[in-house]
Amino acid sequence: MKSISKLILPVGILGSSLLNPCFADDTKGVYLRPSIGYTSISDVTATYLGVAAAAEIDSGFSYGLNVGYDFGNDIRTEIGYDNVNSDFSKLAGVAITGDIDVSTFSASIFKDFSSDSKFTPYVGAGLGTTNIDVGTITVGGTSVAGSNSNTETLTLTLGTNYELNEDSSLFLEGNYRNLGDVTVSDVKYTDISTLGVNAGIKFSF
Repeated sequence: MKSISKLILPVGILGSSLLNPCFADDTKGVYLRPSIGYTSISDVTATYLGVAAAAEIDSGFSYGLNVGYDFGNDIRTEIGYDNVNSDFSKLAGVAITGDIDVSTFSASIFKDFSSDSKFTPYVGAGLGTTNIDVGTITVGGTSVAGSNSNTETLTLTLGTNYELNEDSSLFLEGNYRNLGDVTVSDVKYTDISTLGVNAGIKFSF
């Protein structure tokens, strides 16, 4: 009987040491982040037939959906989609009409800064591809047919979560995106970047 007790004790200790890390952090796992926001698109340079001019674009509302995995060690990864719809306002100081739709698919990595507080600040960086869909543009009665094209995207994010309960939290974040040059309907757009503010709720599973 003593020999069995001596065997059970170390096995129990070993089993506990192996199992405890699995339950050490209940943040580990899959999560979902829907969001809405507001995005400012920088003035871009539009070049057509060798002539370059500044194109001004209005700010627009955005929405997005991200699916992520939390490793339980303050590191998270996400894949996501977001969309911004806006309108051109001026070209070389002249009023123009035409809409622009910007859709981005990206993969990102985030670093959380956990503490005893319900607030958890975080930073992130991501790479992706953006589809820029330009509608028909009209300048002084002359129209240029719309089209779309893809370009690469770099995203930097700074934000914070506010814990509601074990399975959900609110978040507010700002992001900066730098887009590569893109040619749509023979017009080359360069110097493209965006600044956005998003808010939403994070659901953990």
